[in-house]
Parts: sequence; structure tokens; C-alpha cells
Amino acid sequence: MFTELIEAEAKTSKASKARRAISVSGRDIRALLYCFLEEVLFLIDSEGFLPEKAEGLTITYLDEVKGKGNTSYALKAELIGKTAVIRSNPIKAVTYNQMEIHEGNPYYVEVVMDT
Repeated sequence: MFTELIEAEAKTSKASKARRAISVSGRDIRALLYCFLEEVLFLIDSEGFLPEKAEGLTITYLDEVKGKGNTSYALKAELIGKTAVIRSNPIKAVTYNQMEIHEGNPYYVEVVMDT
């Protein structure tokens, strides 16, 4: 998903395989998706990590968060991809604008990124 949008040395033999464990939370499913994508974008910008797939992805519903009476969702996953020197990243930010999540089997998700 991100790899096709970013010019990087990952397309050359200089890229090295890598794994990153991530853990994010959000007040609802939309916020959880936003936080997940924001974390992926952070890894791209800060480490040159280009995710190719996720393994062991789990989403947990938390009934109450830290005694505040708020409900929340947590996501954990291990991302598998490559690290490379990023020359250009046209993705500037994740947005809620036009974000759609359709529950079903499988889920359908549409997200518009700010470029």
C-alpha cells in the first residue's frame, strides 16, 4: 500500500528486511484505524520502514479505560517490510476526511491521505 506511493531504495538490493511491533489504541474503530495508519506513516518517515504485510494483528475491545468510564479499542501487530533511504514521501498525513469502514466478511476500508 505505502510502498507503491513512495520512491525509495527499497526497490533496489540495498533495502534490508525488517520487522516492527506496533501497539495503538483509539476511542472507536475509526480512531483506531487513524492511529494505526499514523504509526505506519511515522515508521516510514522516521526509520525508512516500508511495511509489506502485518502478522498477528489483533484488535481488542477495552470495556473501560483507566477507570474513566471510556470505551476504547487496542490494536497490536507485527509489521513485516523493508528499511530503506526514503527519497520522497508524498503522504503528509492521515485524515478522517472521507474515511469509510464497512463491516462484513471481509471488512472494506477506504482512507484518503493528505498529500
